[in-house]
Amino acid sequence: MVKVYVGRKRELYIFPEALLVERFPFFNAAFQSGFRESTDKSIDLAEDDPAAFSYVINMALGEGWKMSAKLESVGAQLKLANAYIVADKLGRPDLASSISEDYQCLFYNEGSFDDYLVCGRAEKLVY
Repeated sequence: MVKVYVGRKRELYIFPEALLVERFPFFNAAFQSGFRESTDKSIDLAEDDPAAFSYVINMALGEGWKMSAKLESVGAQLKLANAYIVADKLGRPDLASSISEDYQCLFYNEGSFDDYLVCGRAEKLVY
């Protein structure tokens, strides 16, 4: 088992090492290559959003792993943008692409596009 601490408040997630290593190149590199994390069997992802991390993990691990992956409608754009960044960081462009599609669907299902204007910097993170 490995410990993953996420966010500034260091939310703890515990996973079987083989599961993360098999599904995420980032964790494979961290836990299988002689870094400190491979000895400690723990990693600190202080800069990542716990909700975004949960969302990405849930997508990668599928229905068998129910985590707090629900995104509230308030701030959903930012949460999906953060999830996109986490998926990219963990080496899963396929998940990043799916999250990008989720982001686009948000506009079709939640009202008019005018209600969801974002600044140019945030838009670049998603696209």
